[in-house]
Amino acid sequence: MVVMQTFEQSLTELFTELQQLPDSPAPRMKVAIISMPRSGSKFFCDSLTSTGQFGRAREWANTFYLQAYAKLLGVERMEMDRYLQFVMKKTSSANGLFTMNFHVEQYIWWKQRGVDLLKLRFDRIYFIRRKDRIAQALSLVKAKYTNQWSSNVTPSRIVDVEQIKNSVILHALHALSLEEEYFKDNLALQVRRNYYYEDFLQGDECFREVLADCGVTLEDDFVFTCDREIQRNDRDVARIAELKSYLGCDGDDGWRPASQQAG
Repeated sequence: MVVMQTFEQSLTELFTELQQLPDSPAPRMKVAIISMPRSGSKFFCDSLTSTGQFGRAREWANTFYLQAYAKLLGVERMEMDRYLQFVMKKTSSANGLFTMNFHVEQYIWWKQRGVDLLKLRFDRIYFIRRKDRIAQALSLVKAKYTNQWSSNVTPSRIVDVEQIKNSVILHALHALSLEEEYFKDNLALQVRRNYYYEDFLQGDECFREVLADCGVTLEDDFVFTCDREIQRNDRDVARIAELKSYLGCDGDDGWRPASQQAG
């Protein structure tokens, strides 16, 4: 029986485990997976991590991670460089790969505070996004309301998606569009390959392409694993359809040119 944890509890357990691990040598290759929120980046990263040859790809720049690290180790004055050195020593795989996933908004947040995550000099940078941005916006709102950022953690509250107002979802959609525009203007030229959530859900070709690009060879019959499940349910699907109808994105709106109207 799997015991569900809150997001905070899962991070405490993670850093407790890392603290007990031996240090690894300096990585030979550093990989960044930049992503939009609610784009399946955890599924993408966990699937690659399951090979044992891609480092431990997590959101190491997430401030909640830093707080968990500081609390567990009794760090009073957080130093980002020291923290990242700790993470690299504890999460690089035996073949010398260190991988960090960060959202565009996390990159912006740190940059505004004088920390440029790309100064880590990543050897490979990939970008994860989602085609259905309305579904993405609803997923983002739900995650913020419930603090359930993946299926394997316990939500802090239950949310009725039918009660989430259109304006709230559209506000999230606007925030996502601003993020994507920032990415295009400031980060896109440094990205090696782009991947869509909807594509890597259909098969493992994207994972194999990334691994091959990083010099990792797998057996043809290797099965990628991930303990996270899709959080979207039938009520979410219905709410997405309702919002698309509200926006006029559901097909025929009834308008016809005068030449085609009945006389």
